[in-house]
Amino acid sequence: MVGPGGRIELIAYAKDQRKIAEYTHYLGNGDFPWRRYGFAFHLPAECARLNVAFANAGTGDMFIGESTFEPLPPDAPLPADVAAQPQAKPAIYAPSPPGAVLDLRLSEGKGHYVFNHADANFPPLELCNVTWEPSDGRSALRFHHHVKDGETNFARGGTLEFFLFAHDAYHKGKTKSVAIAGSHGSPQRNYKALTLATWVRPAATMTKGQPIADILGFGSRRVRLELLGEQAPYQFGGRFTEGGPFLWSGPDETLAADRWHHLALTAEVNANQQWDIRLSLNGKMVQQRTNQSGPVPLQAHDSIVLGTELHYMHDNYYHGLIGRTLIFDRALSADEIAQLMKLP
Repeated sequence: MVGPGGRIELIAYAKDQRKIAEYTHYLGNGDFPWRRYGFAFHLPAECARLNVAFANAGTGDMFIGESTFEPLPPDAPLPADVAAQPQAKPAIYAPSPPGAVLDLRLSEGKGHYVFNHADANFPPLELCNVTWEPSDGRSALRFHHHVKDGETNFARGGTLEFFLFAHDAYHKGKTKSVAIAGSHGSPQRNYKALTLATWVRPAATMTKGQPIADILGFGSRRVRLELLGEQAPYQFGGRFTEGGPFLWSGPDETLAADRWHHLALTAEVNANQQWDIRLSLNGKMVQQRTNQSGPVPLQAHDSIVLGTELHYMHDNYYHGLIGRTLIFDRALSADEIAQLMKLP
């Protein structure tokens, strides 16, 4: 399990439906074999109903076996494997860099969800036709070419299934490799500075007839990172708001196929209330421009999409690996971007 870990929740009610007691016991995170958990708790005499729930506050699999409730006489010693009280605090994990609102570390290594280590209010990433593939010691997700409709493999019960694939307009997206967190209806935040940063290892070719491949789109794709070209080597680019200009790296600042590259876009409001935008490739700034028409502040939804454009998911497909991805509510300096390259 990744994140706060699994938990057991108990709620006691009186006959008149009043809640009279509530307990939460966290089980920890990480991988471990079957083990017995036990904790003591007080059940008020007027209890008429006890509700029990098992949950995972992060991502990964949690398996629950037999569960029992046993009375404990007053002054009786606790069994050896029973805690005196519930563990009310979730598991602790390493913090994200300051200012991060999204930190996809890809620690799971399997499954359909990726935990956001930075902000619990930002929804987890859901995967569609994406496989886990570590590369050169780096956790990564592989985005494929077209798959057959009957072979689609995506997260069930979330945004992909209920809010996108339930509509005919998004049906084609089922056969593509995409990843998404949040939606157009997610909460909005106001930004006066942003940084998008990610690791990519592109394939030798992208989709024929689509010269632009979307790597990452943030805030209903108002800010995005992209590749230019149908085959390697690729130019790296970005765009800030739909009406803003594209920024592309030069012909000598390209991405080779089957090699890891670190990409970053920073944007911040200057003294003239305009957006200064910079692109960095492998820690080196390769392009900068001022967007004179961008809104201040920028209102962006808590949403991201990897591997395609967001509107109907029918274009701009990316093929290759994507590694750890971060988004900040501030513009990182050149030194800070260089430090990101040292993160696992």
